[in-house]
Amino acid sequence: MMKPQQNQKTQPENDNGSEVKAPWYKTGTAKTIFYCAISLLGAVVLWGYALFSENPMRTKEFSDVSLSYVSGSEADLALRNLMVYENAADVLRDVTVTVSAPLTDITRISSDDISATIDLNSVHGAGQYQLALSASTPLGDIVSIEPATVTITVDNMVSKTYIVSCETVGSLPDGYWNSTPTMLSASCTLTGANKKIEQIKNVKCLVDLSDLTTSLVNTWCDLTLYDASGNVVDDMTAITGTIPEVCVNMTVYPYADVPVEVKYANELDKYLTVYADLSVSTVRIACDQASLDKLKFVYTTPIDLSTFTQAGSYEYAVELQDLPSGARVLNGGDMDDIIVFLTVEDKQSTVTFENVRIYAINASQSLDYDFAFIGGDEETELPLFEEGMTVTISGPTRYVEAITAEDIYLTVNVADLMSGTSAEVPVNWSIAGQDIFTASFSVTLQFGMVRIDIRPSR
Repeated sequence: MMKPQQNQKTQPENDNGSEVKAPWYKTGTAKTIFYCAISLLGAVVLWGYALFSENPMRTKEFSDVSLSYVSGSEADLALRNLMVYENAADVLRDVTVTVSAPLTDITRISSDDISATIDLNSVHGAGQYQLALSASTPLGDIVSIEPATVTITVDNMVSKTYIVSCETVGSLPDGYWNSTPTMLSASCTLTGANKKIEQIKNVKCLVDLSDLTTSLVNTWCDLTLYDASGNVVDDMTAITGTIPEVCVNMTVYPYADVPVEVKYANELDKYLTVYADLSVSTVRIACDQASLDKLKFVYTTPIDLSTFTQAGSYEYAVELQDLPSGARVLNGGDMDDIIVFLTVEDKQSTVTFENVRIYAINASQSLDYDFAFIGGDEETELPLFEEGMTVTISGPTRYVEAITAEDIYLTVNVADLMSGTSAEVPVNWSIAGQDIFTASFSVTLQFGMVRIDIRPSR
């Protein structure tokens, strides 16, 4: 007898007869994960509730807390003429502060909420001090400060006035000149620790000329401090405030070498001429560029030519005049160092006279004389006294202009010539009324010699 079949669960099937799978969230694994998450969330909520309802204390370390002096204590130290020698940046380094606070507050505290200070009010004299640090915060309590102390050196605060010297360094570009720099004030006062002030022995204003092409007008320049060995003191630790500056003025001009011309006044005597030489042919002039571009010559103070009445040599010390405003003469120092050497000479003229008659002197009436010119372009046979020669005279114009043909006297001396002989005799000349000036003349005769043949008179 067959047992009746029990009802069996069957999986739904698709139209094609395959099984249909249940959704992922209905699987056993998904359900397990879901129940675990719910349990964890519940545990966290319960833990947070318990934690905040109790609000336990917590500690936290802050490693970048700024350190400063107690407000007013540094000023009070200065009132006692004392000061900390070390650089503030070396003393007031960041410190590490540990803070204790309730859990709800500790998370709200930052380094900016913590104040770490050094109190200088206990310092009353120069020396070295180890001072305790203190800290505070509006939330929580200070547990510790690291480091707990700092060591400082305190020195007497003094002031000293120094004489400031001004020097130039570097070089101007080619073609530029500078005046000596001047300062509106030649002193400065420094205040600081006695040890530092005693280290400073000299104070200078250094004017750098490099690439400078314009003048300095009320220009503020830094000061440089030096110790006794001439080394620069560049550590400004223990100097209060900033190093003062000085106001400097210095002219900077381009320059050029300009020719010098002698300037004359009035007229020179018409029979004279003048030549000038200068101790310097050019001078170096520095002035503004626009004026320098227009400056082709510079002139001396005028020399009065009307004062010269005769030839001679003269020296004059002159100055330069009509220079552009603000111009400087760079070579020779003072402008009256220029010497003019004047040479005054007689003007020269040349005059030519034709057919100047020749005279025989000391002739014997018992002799006849036949002569011929020698020394000209050709030898010329001429009867005595029948024809003259050409005479050219050169000399001072004032005297040459006064000479006429009648003033010229040409002679041949036939004294002591014997009959039947032949001789060459020079032609002599003289100028009537000009005997004292003869040395100033140059006389050129057409023929310099005469050949004479002597025979008895018929």
